[in-house]
Amino acid sequence: MDQDSRAKLIATLRWLGAAEDADALEAARAATAQLAAAGLDWEDVIAGAASGSAFDDYDHGPIDFEAEDGEPRAGADDETIASTIRQLQSRPGLAEETRAELADFAGLLAQGSLDAQDRAYVLALARRLGA
Repeated sequence: MDQDSRAKLIATLRWLGAAEDADALEAARAATAQLAAAGLDWEDVIAGAASGSAFDDYDHGPIDFEAEDGEPRAGADDETIASTIRQLQSRPGLAEETRAELADFAGLLAQGSLDAQDRAYVLALARRLGA
């Protein structure tokens, strides 16, 4: 990838942090298209010139995903999550996919089956969007 293409890719990647989900999604698609036009994929860019042998001595051992998630965080009670979901859904400009996901979460919460990871996601999304 030449320097000009690289600079354009970096400028596009900066939009991944956009406040509007649609803008971030558009940036992701544009960056992927720029890589494809250069005959590259994400592994080429992220891994760069590192060979597989660079990671041969790395062994993280078995991963216990349940333990990594930990206990539900403070503020993850049903009332707080329901209120946060309503607050997020009321935001103008929220992507339809995100609205649908929040509606699914609200349904799971009403059924008593919204798990800790999804609760953490709702709270993190609210923090990210400043809700």
